[in-house]
Amino acid sequence: MNTLSDTLDPRGVELRVGDRVFYLRPPTTEEYDDARSLQSTVRKRSMASPEVKDLKAYPMSDESREMLEMAVKEAEAEFTESTDEERKVFLTGQLASYREMLESRTLAEEVSENRASLARDRWLTARLLCDADGKQLFDNTKEGVERWNRFPIHAKDLARLSVWRLLENLEELPF
Repeated sequence: MNTLSDTLDPRGVELRVGDRVFYLRPPTTEEYDDARSLQSTVRKRSMASPEVKDLKAYPMSDESREMLEMAVKEAEAEFTESTDEERKVFLTGQLASYREMLESRTLAEEVSENRASLARDRWLTARLLCDADGKQLFDNTKEGVERWNRFPIHAKDLARLSVWRLLENLEELPF
C-alpha cells in the first residue's frame, strides 16, 4: 500500500477507513504548490503569534528530539547502503538539515511546523480524497464543505498518513 506505483495510478493511493475504501489521487502541480504555500504561510503566522513567541526560549520536546535522532540514524544507514550517487547527495543535505534541527530547534518551531503540516495535510485531503469510483468527495460548494465538516476526524487523521506517503513518493519520482 502507498507505493510509488500507487502514486502514479490515476486512482491514487488506497485508504481504508473501517470497511470503506477511499482513494487519495495525486495532486496537480498547482495543488501541490498551493499546499506548500499554505504550509509556509501557516508556519510564519504561527511563529508570529503571541502564544508561540513565548515558546522560543524552550528546546524542542523530547519526543521530537527522539524522532529526529531516529531520522538521522535511518538516513545514515540509507546513505551507507546506497550506491546511487544522486540519492547520496540528497541524503547528505537531509542529514545536514536534521543535525541542524537537533542543535537549534525550539519548541516554537516545533509547534509552528506541526500546525503548518496539519493545515497542509487537511487542505490536501479535502481536495484529493475520492470514492472508489474516482469521484471527489469534497468541493467548495456549501454541501461539500458541510460533508467535509461531518467527515470523521479519525478518518481525516488516517488520511494524513497517506498524504505523507503520497508527498514522499512525489518528491522521489525519478523523472
